[in-house]
Amino acid sequence: MTLFTTNYKDVQENNYAPLAEGEYEVLIQSCGEQVTKSGAESMHFKLVVRDDLDKAMPNTNGKFHKRVIFVDEWKRKATGKYDINNFMYFMKAAGIPEGTDINTMHDFEQIMWGKPVRVYVKLEDHTYNGQTTKRNTVAPYGWSQTKFPMQQQTSPFEQTDVKDDDLPF
Repeated sequence: MTLFTTNYKDVQENNYAPLAEGEYEVLIQSCGEQVTKSGAESMHFKLVVRDDLDKAMPNTNGKFHKRVIFVDEWKRKATGKYDINNFMYFMKAAGIPEGTDINTMHDFEQIMWGKPVRVYVKLEDHTYNGQTTKRNTVAPYGWSQTKFPMQQQTSPFEQTDVKDDDLPF
């Protein structure tokens, strides 16, 4: 009896090339603060192109579903603080109600985790060490509310809080 038969019709060519410019429906898979070797700090978002909208958005989500887009919101060098207005774009796009208090950056991360949003991805030239490449960027004002709310109540990226007492070490 045959275990399986080769069938390559659904095999897609994967590469690390930037996504085509356009609007994408994504899930915020994670977000959190990070620091570069030089000490620059950012709120780092990992966005995953939704794979449930291939027919609704064939030219973006349909071609690039499950691909990842990274977005960094950098602290300003002059002030050492984030531009809070940019965080308003992110939260409005995620459907966070007006008047919601955010007391810590951890609160912000928790409230954004797993939310569906719509982003406009640009394809821009990026020069580093004399070499120019294409890369994707998403401006804060390029975030908007999803046009395709998730059908399920829970996110596939649901976070679990683990307390120190739960750890074996």
